[in-house]
Amino acid sequence: MSNSKKTAATKAAEPTREELLKRIAELENKVQQPKDLQQAIDFYKEKQRKIKDLANFEFHQQELSEAFKVVQEKSEAGDFEAKNYRLMLSTFREYGEGQKVFSVTNPVIIAACVSFILDKIDEKAADLRKEIAQ
Repeated sequence: MSNSKKTAATKAAEPTREELLKRIAELENKVQQPKDLQQAIDFYKEKQRKIKDLANFEFHQQELSEAFKVVQEKSEAGDFEAKNYRLMLSTFREYGEGQKVFSVTNPVIIAACVSFILDKIDEKAADLRKEIAQ
């Protein structure tokens, strides 16, 4: 067999990039599968924790999105004195209310902060979805 025929036959038998990536994903998934009962229990407890965290993120995302709509409307209307919402930063205390450090009612500032928080929640939720799917 000549070199040109050998090269053509070899190229035809080589898997494509997509096939290789798919095979790598399958092998990585097999590696992550639990080997014994305790590992299986731990594996699924971790999945369950991630699902719970995702549900918590989605709940808070919905709550913040609803508040964001109101604040965004006030911000776009130029109503900088609107008192619909207050954004507060306070110290943490196990029992009782913490000490207030900072408070703002300006809808422009609140909208910017909430938008940033929603973006971070979206990122973390997307990461959790990927981890759960593995």
